[in-house]
Amino acid sequence: MQAGLVLTIEEHWHVYWINAGDSGEPPQITWTLPAGITAGPMQFPPPQRLPLGPLMDFGYEDEVLFPFALNVAQTAAPGWAVLHTKVDWLVCQDRCIPGKAELEATRGIQAASGKTTFVPQDKDIYQRLSGRLPHSLPAGVTASFQPSKTGFRLTVDTGRKETQAAFFPADQDTVDNPAPQMVEPVPTGLVLERRTRTLKPIHLN
Repeated sequence: MQAGLVLTIEEHWHVYWINAGDSGEPPQITWTLPAGITAGPMQFPPPQRLPLGPLMDFGYEDEVLFPFALNVAQTAAPGWAVLHTKVDWLVCQDRCIPGKAELEATRGIQAASGKTTFVPQDKDIYQRLSGRLPHSLPAGVTASFQPSKTGFRLTVDTGRKETQAAFFPADQDTVDNPAPQMVEPVPTGLVLERRTRTLKPIHLN
């Protein structure tokens, strides 16, 4: 079953993406679960670029959902299961405040059609926010990296002219985060230029 952690953030404050940028750290979640129930890793929606003085952070404002999968083994006993988790996060404006909470939810486990699953709840919240998750490149769309004098050039071919894009590196030590992202529309897509801190090889996953 797909589930998620929702953080509602006060105005002008933000929390962080998996790569926080020049400062900060992402939320972390630690589970204590009954036998037969496991939780997958948290997923991170695409972030915003958040300038902070001379620095550039990557993160979220307002409201964000961090989805994860809750898996129920066939050996799990039907009935009520208590899901306990500890959440740690850092919320920042011009200063940063560490936050933490211990959360607990009781969910029903049912056996139906030969499968053991959770009884669905809170679908409206998940459905409202889960559309913000990243997706794989659609069929027919290609992307490639080429080195440049100051970093790299990312070419994306969608078959039509594109005008907007943003690049967020998973590696915290590769890209010069505050440097402008130069986007050049071309007839079949776009070209995005980024400056790097080092000229080590970059690979597209």
